[in-house]
Amino acid sequence: MFINYFRDFFRNNYIKPFPDKALFKSFIFMFLPAAFLIVVCLIFIFRFQKEAYIHEMAQTEVHHVELQHTIVVEELKNIVADLLFLSDTSEIRGFTSTNNDTYKSVIEDNFKSFSMSKQIYDQIRFIDLKGDEQCRVNAGPFEAFIIPQSELQNKGHRYYFNDTIKLNVEEVFISDFDLNLENKKVETPYKPMIRFGTPVISEDSEKIGVIILNYLGDYLLKQLNAHEPESYSHNIMINTEGYYMNGITEESEWGFMLDHDLSFKNDFPQEWLIIKNRESGQIRTNNGILTFQKIHPQLLVNTISNPDTRLATNGRTWTIITWIQPDSINAYGNSIKPLYYIIGSVGLFVTYLVILIISTLNMSQKDYKKQLEFTNSNLLVAMDRLREAQEQLVQSRKLASLGSIVAGVSHEVNTPLGIGITTASYLKDTIKDLEKGFTSHTLTESNMREHLKNMNFSADFVIENLDKAAQLLTKFKVASEAQNFQDHNAFDLHDFILMIIHSIKRDPKNKDFNIHLVNNESVIIQCSPNAIQQVLYNLLENSIEHGYNNESGNIAIGYTVVGDTVTLSVEDQGKGIDPENKSRIFDPFFTTRLGQGSNGLGLNIVYNLVVNTLQGEINIESESGRGSIAKVTFPIDVQDNN
Repeated sequence: MFINYFRDFFRNNYIKPFPDKALFKSFIFMFLPAAFLIVVCLIFIFRFQKEAYIHEMAQTEVHHVELQHTIVVEELKNIVADLLFLSDTSEIRGFTSTNNDTYKSVIEDNFKSFSMSKQIYDQIRFIDLKGDEQCRVNAGPFEAFIIPQSELQNKGHRYYFNDTIKLNVEEVFISDFDLNLENKKVETPYKPMIRFGTPVISEDSEKIGVIILNYLGDYLLKQLNAHEPESYSHNIMINTEGYYMNGITEESEWGFMLDHDLSFKNDFPQEWLIIKNRESGQIRTNNGILTFQKIHPQLLVNTISNPDTRLATNGRTWTIITWIQPDSINAYGNSIKPLYYIIGSVGLFVTYLVILIISTLNMSQKDYKKQLEFTNSNLLVAMDRLREAQEQLVQSRKLASLGSIVAGVSHEVNTPLGIGITTASYLKDTIKDLEKGFTSHTLTESNMREHLKNMNFSADFVIENLDKAAQLLTKFKVASEAQNFQDHNAFDLHDFILMIIHSIKRDPKNKDFNIHLVNNESVIIQCSPNAIQQVLYNLLENSIEHGYNNESGNIAIGYTVVGDTVTLSVEDQGKGIDPENKSRIFDPFFTTRLGQGSNGLGLNIVYNLVVNTLQGEINIESESGRGSIAKVTFPIDVQDNN
């Protein structure tokens, strides 16, 4: 919308024949390089900002995958600890040696209490050397229950019994992560399951059976999903064959059990070829950004249960993945494009006006009247168009957050432009008087000199106000880029503050202010000196202009060090801040001295520097009529994020 607006605006109002070919050539010679530079810089900044955001997204996903990996490892540690605890009880040894039902009752009660306490095991079983279940507790919807002797089964033919009974003491078996089967059919609703087993050893170091835990895998998946990554990414967990155990949708999960082809290896064939051959990493393709880390469950439980074990792994792996979709990657760039369109359009428009005025002022006196009328007309239309652009920007829902910025720019720039127009009008009247005197032959040498003097003064005044407008735009740019200081050095805060105080005092307008540092000790800090300088300059200017109305007063600067942080303070005894203004002091373009030389950007620059560059916080305490104290707290060693 804004691109079309400014295109039609230039076409209808400014792309028209110039009054003079020399003016046109001068204008083109200066405008085209400036416009090209603006466009190239905006494209570069846009791409840099977008890539920086994508890099931050990618780093966040790396940390998230590491967290997911830690969750799985800790859960496996807890399960192995439970398994080894249950396998090392005197009741089981007593039962197998005496076949006393009293021991069996104690074992069953212990299993039941343990199951109800943990609530993560579907079954807890003790199976003897023949494969017969001697004790089994099943988890119910409300409480665990003991399976009677008549319903116990022989599990000698099941793989988890045969694989576990072969193990040595403190070695642990872990099964595939799959869905539970009942009568050789997948149980519904689906019940993800992992089986853990370990041998039970008698006091004579002989195997007397195995403990089997049926772990409810859904509990692990819920833990992983409870630590959901950012809104722009998805949690995924796949097995060795590339099938989803925790998928993008529920329908895509457990394909290897439910006989469907929905799998990661089919959805991401290019990425699967890379992931299956690596332990961890991050890849970026046309399908987005995928961050992954493999888990070898058998190797993990072997290491946890017995660090010295030499038991071979079974080759099964689980892979944790987070996926950022291409739409999420592009969303940020699309969200900031309108802002860059506006900045570019306004920048080109202002550049057009400034260069046009400069070209006009360089023309000969012969064509001065026509050039001035042309410029004056364009300036008047420009002001009207700027007001229209401001209204449209404020009314736009998508760019509502830019309304305050455009309003501030419009207000500050209108002042020098308005003065320029008034002066140009006066210059036009002077030229008419000169022309009238020349035509009537009443023009004297003294009158001619007086007119030329006034014209030169007026031209200088126009240039001066245009320069003010350019300086304002520069300050707006500084405000928008306040957090981008690249310097990062170690320096003495005490000496640095003294240097700034000396610089402030050299300004004649500050001669009546007593600015002093209350500290004597040196403190070495590591951060951006330019950021500290800008923060102090703006806080001191705020005290001088708003606290004391540029008259006179005392300003004390101090600092304190607590642990690894430093607090920098600027205190005055000026008029303070009215309560109704406290919540707005950091807003851009908010000022109580509107029209008196203040643009309302000082404290906004300070806030952005403190929060973004110094990685700290700022607090201003003030009561109306009792002065103010600004406290800036930041790390002594600010991390360099560049």
